[in-house]
Amino acid sequence: MDFLEVSIRDNNIAEKLRQRGEWISKINTAYLWIRVKIFVMNENNLSSLPEPNPKTQAIHKREVLWQITIPLVLVGALALGVAVMAIIGGSIGDSHWADISLIALLALAIILSLLILVILAGLAVGVWVLNRNIPPYAHLVQNYLVLARQKVEEFSNLLVEPVMRLNGWKAGVSAAEKDMFKTGKRKQPQA
Repeated sequence: MDFLEVSIRDNNIAEKLRQRGEWISKINTAYLWIRVKIFVMNENNLSSLPEPNPKTQAIHKREVLWQITIPLVLVGALALGVAVMAIIGGSIGDSHWADISLIALLALAIILSLLILVILAGLAVGVWVLNRNIPPYAHLVQNYLVLARQKVEEFSNLLVEPVMRLNGWKAGVSAAEKDMFKTGKRKQPQA
């Protein structure tokens, strides 16, 4: 059968073939669907990335806004407010040199904290970039895995077919043998 004659975009291929006068069993319909799907996947060049779904992208953007951006901005504003209050409030009764000494002692911890903050910011940006770029490539990998599964299934069916035929032939011979050498009368089906 020429696969080009079948409308690839039509989901009901079996019905279309029945309208053309060809009768197909359910097994043949499933096999034909798999063959057409493989043909379509080969023709559509699996290496091209699919267009992102605008509906799911809109949902994702809304979730990022409410679950990441707004909480991050609120926490940053709160931290900035606490820092401003600490600067404006001042210290009452403390020695000026004690404050300078404390700042000098904490400078190393502050520098290390800023380094860790920069690393975490870099990781956050990296996760954001991966979150934007992984779904199309994951879909591409999924397409290749579906194609590989179909090829493996087709190959395993080819390997099993002779064994199934032999077992079917043996079962037929065994049934005929039992039927031929049965002793006594056959039971009549009850009406």
